[in-house]
Amino acid sequence: MTGLRGVVALDVVLGHYDFAYVPLARHVIFHDAAVDIFFCLSSFTLCLVYGAGAGRELALRDFAIARIARIYPVYLLTLLLSVAILVLFDRGVFGPAHLGDTILRLSWQALLLAALPIPSLIGFWDIPAWSVSVEAFCYAVIFPLIFRASRAAARCPPALLIAATFVFAGLDFLVFTNAYQANILGIGYGSAPRALSYWVPLLRGATMFLAGWLAFMLLGILPRLTLQFVGDGVAAAFVAIVVLAAHGYGARQAVVFLAPWLILGLMNDRAVVSRLLSTRPAVLLGRISYSLYLVHVPVLIAYHARPLYRVGGAADFYAPFTISLGLAMLSYRFFEVPSRRFLRARLHGETTTLGAGAA
Repeated sequence: MTGLRGVVALDVVLGHYDFAYVPLARHVIFHDAAVDIFFCLSSFTLCLVYGAGAGRELALRDFAIARIARIYPVYLLTLLLSVAILVLFDRGVFGPAHLGDTILRLSWQALLLAALPIPSLIGFWDIPAWSVSVEAFCYAVIFPLIFRASRAAARCPPALLIAATFVFAGLDFLVFTNAYQANILGIGYGSAPRALSYWVPLLRGATMFLAGWLAFMLLGILPRLTLQFVGDGVAAAFVAIVVLAAHGYGARQAVVFLAPWLILGLMNDRAVVSRLLSTRPAVLLGRISYSLYLVHVPVLIAYHARPLYRVGGAADFYAPFTISLGLAMLSYRFFEVPSRRFLRARLHGETTTLGAGAA
């Protein structure tokens, strides 16, 4: 699953960068759907780690500390990096006339609230950070609810769980294809014509979190051989959808229907896709994926803001891409892991629990 996270993060970077110089890259781009896969994978992983449906208790304080330590330090670092880059390269964004709005927006982003459906406050200077805000919402609201509901869901017929998985993925697909407006995720890129568009970020996170949870509930039901077929068969179908969509046949976003099953199939380590995603390069990419995901847009902005340093051609992809990889590795090694350990050590203490089957 770490390898999958790395591949998905890499696809997001390719989708945002000028990948025309990368051989065959246009055939494998699904960067919008990649974020939905992140939500699904996050939910599945949390259910696995915390034992959803097994009668365990969710220690709310420990859970909150672990989640804050996992996502917040790098999020805050890249937020400040984005501010520094805009101050250096686009000072008009933070001019005196906008000081009050700037302080409010900075505070709203720092509190991980800027993905909430408030038209005047939605948006990020580091645009990919919208998904981190949504993830925080899912941690605070969705996961405790599904954890509590897991024991009841485990008693549901498998057919019902399977159908519900497709329903939630379908809802995600519908809200994206009918109401998604990318411009509202940035600051200063205009508004959306429909009120529903402001709800799309939260709806994408919630629906795919629920789909990932239901996939986990099926883990103990499906036989091992089925999981191997699911892993390799779904991976092949996933690639086919993306390649066909690159040639105008179908929509890339349709892969969200396969995301829960792809993740579920990875639980069989005999599957070919599992072995590929367990290779060293894939796992390394997965470890730095969070830092890479958040740092690549600020790097791209800084790179394109200084044409003097650009040589054009393929360098317009490889230069910022290499810088982003390097910064992500440094961030992971010297900031992300140490800060995570530091926060857990300092914040860990007495716990408050929520019974998995509590009323």
